[in-house]
Amino acid sequence: MKKKKNPQRISKKKTKKTIKHQQLAIKNPNSQTLFAIILASLYSSDINNNNSHPNPIILHCLNRLLRTLPQNLSPPILSLLPILLTSKSDEVSCKSAELVGVASLISIEINEVIALEDGIILGLINLLGSSRRSASVAACNAILDLSTTSIGRGRLLEFSALEKLMAIDPCLQSFLCLRT
Repeated sequence: MKKKKNPQRISKKKTKKTIKHQQLAIKNPNSQTLFAIILASLYSSDINNNNSHPNPIILHCLNRLLRTLPQNLSPPILSLLPILLTSKSDEVSCKSAELVGVASLISIEINEVIALEDGIILGLINLLGSSRRSASVAACNAILDLSTTSIGRGRLLEFSALEKLMAIDPCLQSFLCLRT
C-alpha cells in the first residue's frame, strides 16, 4: 500500500521557502538601504568568521545593484567595493568585479571615479590570480572595462595591471584574445 503525500506538509515546505526568500526581498531599495544592508552583513560575517561562505544577503544586494545600477551607484557603495573584491567568498568577489565592470561602462565620470580608487584596482589585480576561473574572468573583464578611459589606463599601468594580465593562465589569455 502506497503512502499518500500529505498536502499540508508540502504547502508548509513551500511556505518556508517563500518566507525565506521574502526575508531577502526589499521593495524598491535605494543605494543607502543597500549600503546599510551590505555593511551590516559584512560586519556580521566578520564577527562569525564566516567569510569563506557566500553571504546570501550580500549576493542578493549585489544582484539588485547590478539590475538597477545607474540609479543606485553612490560613493558609499563604491567605498565597499575594495572589501567585497577581497572577500574570501569567490561568489561575492566575482559579483563585485562584475559590478565594477558594469559601473565603469556607465559613464566616463564613473569610470574615472572607480579608477582613482586604489583599493578597487588592487582588489581586481589580486582577483586575477584567483583559483576560480569565473572570478579571474570577471576581474579581467572589469580591468578591460576600466581601461576604456585614459585615466583608467594610466592607473592600471601605475599598478602594473598589464604585467599581471600577461602572467595569467594561458586559457584565460586565449579568452582575452577572443574578446578583443
